[in-house]
Amino acid sequence: MNHETNLGFTLIEILIAVIIVAVLAAVAVPQYQKAVYKSRFRTLMSIARGINQGNEDFYLTNGHYATDVSSLMITGANEYPDGTSVQLATDDKYSYVLVKRDNLNNNYVMYQARSKRYPSNIHCEAKKGDEKAAWLCGESLGGTKISRGNLTKGYDTYILKGSEADGTLSSSYTNESNLTLEEGDTCTATQANGCQHLEASGAGCEATGVNGGCANSSYNDGSTCSTANGGKQGCANSEFSNNSTCAAGQTTGGTSPVAGCQQSVFTEGSVCVVNQNNANGAVNTACGGNDKGGKADTTGANSAQYYHSECINESTNSFGCGRSWYKEGSTCTSSTNNGGCGNSRFDNSRCIGRGGNACDKSNFTNGSVCEARASGTCPSDQSTYDNTSYCAGKNNSRYSYCPVGTPAPPATPGGDTTGKQWRQCTASDGAPKSGMSCYDN
Repeated sequence: MNHETNLGFTLIEILIAVIIVAVLAAVAVPQYQKAVYKSRFRTLMSIARGINQGNEDFYLTNGHYATDVSSLMITGANEYPDGTSVQLATDDKYSYVLVKRDNLNNNYVMYQARSKRYPSNIHCEAKKGDEKAAWLCGESLGGTKISRGNLTKGYDTYILKGSEADGTLSSSYTNESNLTLEEGDTCTATQANGCQHLEASGAGCEATGVNGGCANSSYNDGSTCSTANGGKQGCANSEFSNNSTCAAGQTTGGTSPVAGCQQSVFTEGSVCVVNQNNANGAVNTACGGNDKGGKADTTGANSAQYYHSECINESTNSFGCGRSWYKEGSTCTSSTNNGGCGNSRFDNSRCIGRGGNACDKSNFTNGSVCEARASGTCPSDQSTYDNTSYCAGKNNSRYSYCPVGTPAPPATPGGDTTGKQWRQCTASDGAPKSGMSCYDN
């Protein structure tokens, strides 16, 4: 007897096949979508790298970064995929290239090597609440989320490093990089560059005897950075805001740091205290700029900058706070020995001169004051005053150590100083000490 062979599938077999296909689709489709998403983002990375390098070349030629991509010698610099845009920015705080695309909720940011904030860093921005965007910056690219540094409103920021960032981060990154310190935390740098790239809020860093221990960081909300015992540039190229403090050098014994907080930005009541600085060259100012900074610096890239903040030089070194920009009611208090605030710009700010040549070779504008508390503290040689700025004695006394011929305080606060000058005191003036100058109200 012949039997017919059933070549069809049973219902159970069909159901199993459907389930398998559904499972595969549930796994494969999202992975495929992520792969496509990541591929689109890599296009932004390639564009940013080319522009970043072009801007570094532009800096070498012009001494500052470009603000327009068309200024860069890059072939096809303006030929991007549809929906792609490039933002090129540079100011007193930071310089970067930001690239974004309409169909992505991620932005790619490369900071220039001489940026005040995040020099040579690479950031990935992810739109808040978008899981795929957060996955790309974090899990896929190995980024570390940071609490500050957002350039785009409504986005989170991740610092990238390693091969996924194309290896273009600064070589100063170490295993302790990208730390976020909260109130009460302290990072102690026991190796060169050990605590760099911090985000400190009410926290601190101690760089003891190592180079660059706490540099390239952000200190906020009363944070502190201490650099001592010979460590070079311990807190350099950092930002101190909201009553934060950098202490460069120790008060007794040991050796002292070179350029402890050099080329940093101090804002909102922050302070740099130079306890000691063992270098005599202008290139090694403890809380100031380098030998290219100061009044001749047109971009601020080589100068320390103070906004409603203060530098106090307690060291015996001439260059503790020099070659800086002081703005918005900031103060530089010089060394009692010699110098300390020279070759700087003072804009609506004050130099308190406690030693010889304290504020020499500086520019005073917009109501700035050089306060001469000792002989030779506000020398007129190569210093300039606009018609609202002047040299004064302590508490604006009509007796001071201001050089003869320098502008005297105006008759009324904020008034014009034109024509009012310090003169040589006479016996009838009754000056309390010899060598003082006088002026007439």
